[in-house]
Amino acid sequence: MKHKILIVVNEFQNIISFRIPLINFLIKNKFSVEVICNSTEKNEIKEFKKKFNIKIHILRGDSKGINLLKEIVFITKLLILIKNINPHLIMSFTIKPNLYSSIISKIISKNNLITITGLGSTFIEKSLINKIAFLFFKISNHRKIYYIFQNNKDKQVFVEKKICLNNISFVIPGSGVDILKYKKNINFIQNIKSDDEFNFLFIGRLIKHKGIEELFKAGSKLILNTNKK
Repeated sequence: MKHKILIVVNEFQNIISFRIPLINFLIKNKFSVEVICNSTEKNEIKEFKKKFNIKIHILRGDSKGINLLKEIVFITKLLILIKNINPHLIMSFTIKPNLYSSIISKIISKNNLITITGLGSTFIEKSLINKIAFLFFKISNHRKIYYIFQNNKDKQVFVEKKICLNNISFVIPGSGVDILKYKKNINFIQNIKSDDEFNFLFIGRLIKHKGIEELFKAGSKLILNTNKK
C-alpha cells in the first residue's frame, strides 16, 4: 500500500507556481499524493489532474478573511475532509493552511510537516491577529508536528515562543528555483558598456518588510561605485 501524502495550500496557483517539482518527486518515489486548495480555475485543474493523475479537493475559503464564524465553518469542513482522506502525512504551506493543519493534525493524531516560507507583516507587527495566531500554534503543537523554515530568524521566533524545539525543526535556503525552466543568463551583465543604462526591477509592495530600504541602499551604492543611473 502506498503512503498517502496530503498537500494543503491556500490557492491552486500556489501548486502551479511552487509545488510541481515536489509533486513530481513524491510520485516518482511511489507516494500517493492528494491536494486540498481553493480555486475557481476548473479547466486548469482538470488539465493538471489529467497530467499528474492525482486527486485535487477544492475547498472554498478566504485566505485573508478574519470572520470568526466563517473560519470555524471552514476549519470544520477541512477537518472532515482530511479525516476522510486519512493521509499518512500532511504537508502544509502558507499561513492559514499551516495553522489549521496543525490544529487538525493534533485532533486526529496525524504527522504534519509545516513549511514557514516567511512570517510576513501579520507576524512581524505586534497586532491582535499576531498574538492569536501564535497562541493557536502553541496550543496545537504536538509530538507528530515538524517545522521547515526558510530563514533562521523565523525559526528563532518559534523557538523563543516555545512553539517548536530545535530537534523538530530545520532551515532550508528558500523554496528553490527550477533551473531547467528558468535558465540564468548573465551575459547581459558581462557585456554592458559604460554608456548603457542598468535597470533594476522590484516586484513587491513598497513597504519596509519587503526590503524596499535595502533596495534603495543597494541602488545608491551601485550608482556611487559605477556612475550608473
